[in-house]
Order: sequence, then structure tokens, then C-alpha cells
Amino acid sequence: MKKLYVKKILILCSLFIFFASTKLHAANFMIANGDVIALSNAITISNSNSQPDTINLAAFGTYTLTSEAYTGAFGSSGLPIIWEDGTPTNELHILGNGATITRDITAPKFRLMNCINGKVYINDLIFS
Repeated sequence: MKKLYVKKILILCSLFIFFASTKLHAANFMIANGDVIALSNAITISNSNSQPDTINLAAFGTYTLTSEAYTGAFGSSGLPIIWEDGTPTNELHILGNGATITRDITAPKFRLMNCINGKVYINDLIFS
């Protein structure tokens, strides 16, 4: 009986150590220069994957928006709206690396990016 009790304790301790040491890894997206579709997809995925995310844009790249990705109650924007992803700790980091997000001169008027109830950190990115 004592051996069975010790075995159960060891199993429970092993499970506790496993789950305590397992942490959620952030999703990292590497976006090629000019790939607006990949950038839009990365934002869409980051809105729903329930983990912290980082979007890395190409160094000094240019992302030209030609149409609206979202049109609705919050107006229109060239990229998908950034929403809170499950919990406030699931933040989105956009590392611009000197890149530029711009609207094509022939495109309709819309905002470039919109964040609603989410936590977003943008670094070294030009909006024009």
C-alpha cells in the first residue's frame, strides 16, 4: 500500500514539474518586403492564437496598401483590425526595422491600421 502511495505522489510531482516548466512560446512572423498579404495574415492569426506574437517586417521594406482589409462599424482600414487576443497579456509586437506602411495613391481613403481593445507595441515603423 505504501509503495502505491509513493508511486502516485511521484507521478503527481512529475506532472506538476512538467506543467510548471512548460511555458507558452510566442508566435514569430517574418514578413518579406512588400508582402502585404503575409502581413494581413499575421495580424489575423495573432488576433486568435491566444499567445503573445511578434511581427518582424523586412529591414527598410515598403508595404503598400491598395485596398481596405476591413470595412465596418469602426470605419475602414488597410490592415485587419488588431483585437485583444484572449487575455490582456497576449500582446502584439510589431518590429518595423525601419520599414514603411503606406497607402497607394490610387487607393480609396482608409486608415492604415486600427487597434481596438488590444495591447500593441510598434517599434521603428513609418506610417505614411
